[in-house]
Amino acid sequence: EPEDVGDQFPESWGIETPLLLGRNEDDEIIGIASDILKEYPKDVETIRGAMPARCSVRDWELLYSTKRSGMSMHTFFRQVSGRHDTVLLVKDDAGHTFGAFVPSPWKNAKGFYGTGECFVFKLAPTFQAFRWSRADNTFVLSNPHKLVFGGGGSPALVIDADFNRGTSKSCPTFRSSCLAHKESFRCIHLEVWAMLEEAHAGLDVQLNRTSILKQMMINERQLRPDGHCATSLAAFRDPAQRSSSAVEKRWEEGIDAE
Repeated sequence: EPEDVGDQFPESWGIETPLLLGRNEDDEIIGIASDILKEYPKDVETIRGAMPARCSVRDWELLYSTKRSGMSMHTFFRQVSGRHDTVLLVKDDAGHTFGAFVPSPWKNAKGFYGTGECFVFKLAPTFQAFRWSRADNTFVLSNPHKLVFGGGGSPALVIDADFNRGTSKSCPTFRSSCLAHKESFRCIHLEVWAMLEEAHAGLDVQLNRTSILKQMMINERQLRPDGHCATSLAAFRDPAQRSSSAVEKRWEEGIDAE
């Protein structure tokens, strides 16, 4: 049982607000914190408010993190391939956070793939979602050399193979402006979260939501130098405080054809 976090939380909150989940060495689901999302649950509810309705009540599972998993494209594909309805998050060297919603299963591909549900967004300092403009169908390109979101000769987001550098420009695919603080940026953290389906979650998540929330709070305190935890249990009790806008497959050798 996680240590006392100084508050008790009603079991019912988890029906509306997604948990942030990870897996331990025994592949058991545990509560964790994000290195990028600093205002939970506000940030999660803001992003999910822009996603398709099927994602609105699902918990989030961390598939990949440059901080926890290492900066390896091989590891990235091993941990995200085949998973769909995912959110990629990036934090740049100016503290701006942004990302993309990828509805289609991730794959190692030589061409663009995806659907019109794909969108890119700015999260902080101000949230703004940029949806498909119908100008073209260049949604996602992912291979061992780079991750690309949007085309038209001016991608909305490009992350290089070592997850260290990126670029973001005005993009006709999403009719988006630059997502980062400037067009060329240094990638400080990158995470990919999947909308966890019931088949993957198992009964433990449904029965132990309060315990998992406590694990999330403890993990967040460990991540912050000042020991402060931004996750507030009170925010769940008072709906007015919430934002209103609110498996794993093994690495496949070679390039998948479209």
